[in-house]
Amino acid sequence: MSGCSGLLLDLGILTRLRGTRQDPEVARFLQSRRHQRIFISALTLCELADAGPGDAANPEAWLRELTERFAANILPVDHGTALACRSRGQWESGPGDAGRLHSPAVLAATARQHRLTVVSAVPLHYAGLDVRVLDPLAASHTAASHTAGAT
Repeated sequence: MSGCSGLLLDLGILTRLRGTRQDPEVARFLQSRRHQRIFISALTLCELADAGPGDAANPEAWLRELTERFAANILPVDHGTALACRSRGQWESGPGDAGRLHSPAVLAATARQHRLTVVSAVPLHYAGLDVRVLDPLAASHTAASHTAGAT
């Protein structure tokens, strides 16, 4: 995938930036890429409610701050993204989840739609989703950059 126009942070990365004990490795990784536009998905904001309060004193205040900080860079799950997920058959297949989109599939489709690279501490979540993924926790950031190809 060429012509990347920025980064899309997944839920795991956002939660590592939460509260008073932010992950210094993730913070350094993002600081070193401040020249790139950094995005989050509206879906990830929804998922934050389920992520627990972490060590943030006031989760609602943190969510407001996050929403303000990324105000111009929150990407919706729009019609094109939904169709991109659907056309690739990336539906959740677990019991009781019939017809529910799997979050990594939605983020991968969003990244493809906007020519972004997903930033995730668990690149395997994006295996087979044909999206470029960077792991800020990997020993070598260049070695951790790969495309999770279609299978």
